[in-house]
Amino acid sequence: MFSSGTALSLTTRVYSFQEVFTLLYLLIVLLIFAGLIYVGWRATHAARDARPKTRVIGPDDDPDFLWRLGRGNDDTTKR
Repeated sequence: MFSSGTALSLTTRVYSFQEVFTLLYLLIVLLIFAGLIYVGWRATHAARDARPKTRVIGPDDDPDFLWRLGRGNDDTTKR
């Protein structure tokens, strides 16, 4: 198949138990760290979303004010 002048070196890497254990340990630590960050992020957003949302309506957004302006009945300036 190959000519005698070329040598094809197919070597497979055999990992030691310590290398595999170290890699798995780092992967587990990374997943735990990512999980803690996710839980913290969700907790802060849940606390923020639990607050009541107050909205100040300015005079240009107030439907009653705009209706009175359209009718020529703006009694807010007469006070």
